[in-house]
Amino acid sequence: MRSTWSVAVVTTGGLLVIGILSFSQAVPAAQQVQQLLNQRQELDQTLWQAEEQAQHYEQRIVRLWDELLRSNDKYEILKRFPLATLVLGEAESHDSLALGITRVRFGPAHRELSSAAWKARLDDFAEQGYVIDQTEWHHSRFVPAEGARPAQSEVSAVIHAAREEPPHRVILQATLDITWSPRVDAQDLPIPDQIAVSHLDVLDRRAAAAFQKVFEFARTATRFPLEPLIVYDLNGDGLSEIILGGANSVLWNHGAGQFEVAPFLDDTDHVFADAAILADFTNDGYVDFIGVDIARYPLLFEGNAEGRFTTTGHRIVDATFEQPKSFTAGDVDGDGDLDLFIANYKNAYEGGQMPTPYYDANDG
Repeated sequence: MRSTWSVAVVTTGGLLVIGILSFSQAVPAAQQVQQLLNQRQELDQTLWQAEEQAQHYEQRIVRLWDELLRSNDKYEILKRFPLATLVLGEAESHDSLALGITRVRFGPAHRELSSAAWKARLDDFAEQGYVIDQTEWHHSRFVPAEGARPAQSEVSAVIHAAREEPPHRVILQATLDITWSPRVDAQDLPIPDQIAVSHLDVLDRRAAAAFQKVFEFARTATRFPLEPLIVYDLNGDGLSEIILGGANSVLWNHGAGQFEVAPFLDDTDHVFADAAILADFTNDGYVDFIGVDIARYPLLFEGNAEGRFTTTGHRIVDATFEQPKSFTAGDVDGDGDLDLFIANYKNAYEGGQMPTPYYDANDG
């Protein structure tokens, strides 16, 4: 007798449940699926109710962070954030740290700023030339509303800002104690009523940036942007070059923080794993490069007196390496030639392999 099968599909709240059922059991099985979904909904409204509410309120913070990441005008995004009152503390201590960094620590929040005053502060910072480089926002605690007490959240926030002239870099690290209004906006997102800024630290440094962007490499369809990344003095001038194997690029070091980008290998038909090594494997006094390409074979590229690699890479052994993560070299057998050691990453849970129980190593 040929069996007849049907597919039962139930959707709820973005969850898609699909079952392949025999015809005679299609109706009861569909009922069982619906019962499971009803149980899930009941748990969301009882056991997980506080967590569901926390995620709902968190969406206001997630929306803010997403908009800040997308926008070039971060001040405008902050000004649009719905807020009735901001409460700040007073500076209580000033500490001098290393590298010319000063830390100002603020006390408990008690001084109220209206929404208009808060926006005026933002306009003032923008007019002084401060650019917001980066922000982070994490919803770390939530207390549901109960009786007359409104819902409350604790959010950790970090804001990095800098001004070029006169040079000044600022980092704000704070805990935001949010008291939520019962109102929501047109997108059903909760609206904060008051934000009290507690545990506020302001770190600042009045000097030029300690680091400067030299080059920027974008990911492409066929290459990783950086790895393998190696620092090595290729031409023996005492200055270390930066090799970005994933981009087939070398940053030649001309000193005083000046770098010139150029192709690393003339043989460009290879994409390498995220580790490799530079050493004199041919004993000619010049550094060579060994990397494992996507065919999983180790290839040797011989270098010349200028620290350049103009020859075609050749396979050094008929062995493959699945996920090479570490390379090192040394004369293990004392014959005057460098020997090569390549360590592979061992995937957990494949073929029954369990991860190493580091917590139970008992090795001190």
